[in-house]
Amino acid sequence: MIKEKTEKEPKKCKVKRYDDSFCGRPLYDKKHCIYHSEDVERKKKEFNDAFWKEFERQKKEDEVYDFSNFVFADSINFVATEFKKNIYFYRAEFSGGNAYFDRVKFSGEYTYFRGAKFSGECTYFRGAEFSGENTDFREAEFSGENTSFIEAEFSGENTNFRGAEFSGKNTDLKGAKFSGKNTYFRRAEFSGENTHFRRAEFSGKNAHFSRAKFSGENTYFRRAEFSGENTYFRRAEFSGENAHFSGAWFSGKNTYFIRTKFSGENTYFRRAKFLGEFISFREAEFSGQVISINEAEFSGKDTDFRGAEFSGKNTYFYGTKFSGKEIRLFDSYVNNVSGLFEALRYKTKILKRTRFKIKDFRFNLGEEIANKYPLIKRNTQDAWYLADFKR
Repeated sequence: MIKEKTEKEPKKCKVKRYDDSFCGRPLYDKKHCIYHSEDVERKKKEFNDAFWKEFERQKKEDEVYDFSNFVFADSINFVATEFKKNIYFYRAEFSGGNAYFDRVKFSGEYTYFRGAKFSGECTYFRGAEFSGENTDFREAEFSGENTSFIEAEFSGENTNFRGAEFSGKNTDLKGAKFSGKNTYFRRAEFSGENTHFRRAEFSGKNAHFSRAKFSGENTYFRRAEFSGENTYFRRAEFSGENAHFSGAWFSGKNTYFIRTKFSGENTYFRRAKFLGEFISFREAEFSGQVISINEAEFSGKDTDFRGAEFSGKNTYFYGTKFSGKEIRLFDSYVNNVSGLFEALRYKTKILKRTRFKIKDFRFNLGEEIANKYPLIKRNTQDAWYLADFKR
């Protein structure tokens, strides 16, 4: 008997979709379909036409938008588009040109940009609205010259930029609003020249910047407002030349700068307001040339500088107000500091004697400041002596 020849099934793209199934589209090159092909130059002229056809098909036929692992070969423009269902750009690559998401509305439950790479010159999410429950930019990479989320609004329950990398020249989140329950920038890295959070508003319950790294030349949180219950900058690192928190408001219940490192040349908290119940700079390190906390206000119940190190060349507290119940400096190191002890002084009502808003004088003075403030030096020596005697 003669065996009939069977036709081989055409090979199909095996790149994974959002649900871990295979793409299944016809091959464009030897391995991938046109959407997943990495041959950007070859497909550049035809990609966008093919994409918008696929976009319309998904809009009409599919339960979600799935552009996972897509490699965009040219600039793409989604301006003023509204995504009412879940959308997945998981590990998508915007390498062929600019990505425009200005005024886009993401209202589906999941908006997923995890691991996406934006390497075109400009990536714009200006005025975009993220109202779905989960917005995910974890481990996304923004390496193009300009990345902008100016006046974007994040109102969904969870906004997550954990581990995202912003290495382009300018990263701009001026006026952005984060009102969802949780905002995460944990372990995010900002290494571009300028990072702007000026006038950004964090009103959700938790704002997390723990272990974030700011190594670019300028980092601006000027006039930013943190009104949510908890603000975390634990172990964050500011190593760029300038870190600006001037005029920032921290009115939430708890503000944590625990073990935060400020090693850049200039750190500014001028006229910053710490109005919440608990403010902690415990074991924070200020080692730059200039640290300015002039005219700042600490009105919370408990202001904690325990174990903090002020070892920079010049630290200024001129005009700073400490009106809270307790100021803690235990085990801190203070050197080349001006205005701090003046800000902590007050006169007793009856005998008008000078007192300080410090209950525990067990902290450490550098040589220069010890010579400048002999009364403080004596108080610290007595406090350490008494503690040793009690032991």
